[in-house]
Amino acid sequence: MSERLSITPLGPYIGAQVSGADLTRPLSDNQFEQLYHAVLRHQVVFLREQNITPAQQRDLALRFWRPAYPSGLPSRPRGGGDYRPRYPQR
Repeated sequence: MSERLSITPLGPYIGAQVSGADLTRPLSDNQFEQLYHAVLRHQVVFLREQNITPAQQRDLALRFWRPAYPSGLPSRPRGGGDYRPRYPQR
């Protein structure tokens, strides 16, 4: 796998297609930096034909940012859950 990603703009204002990345494996720091800058520049990027699991998608997303939850809310379990408010039955 090449370290260099191919980034092809899809229009004059927004969007790019990124190829050369295998998201089933962790991206190198160099590849992630290229992807990060592509998102900043093109705002929307497409990484086509990636057969990744939800956990792999989450791990990639967490490299972009770490979610911060308000301290007044109960902690959220990793991987989702039911967060609807609980009201007493009448």
